[in-house]
Amino acid sequence: MKPRSQAYVFLILALENLKAAKILASSGQVNPQMVGFHLQQAAEKALKADLQEMTALVEKLVRRLSGQSGGK
Repeated sequence: MKPRSQAYVFLILALENLKAAKILASSGQVNPQMVGFHLQQAAEKALKADLQEMTALVEKLVRRLSGQSGGK
């Protein structure tokens, strides 16, 4: 089984934060700041996932341009 990339892990965590925010918001029993916190966390993790993916692509491009193999 192929190991999960960091980007994938961050994306799964972002989805979990989004799910928590939806549950909390629909309950109507929590301070809206708690919903906002989970939404902020979801956004941050989604951005980290994107950054990890872009970093991997740039590293692959640098290896390719410098004549090194090892990229997929």
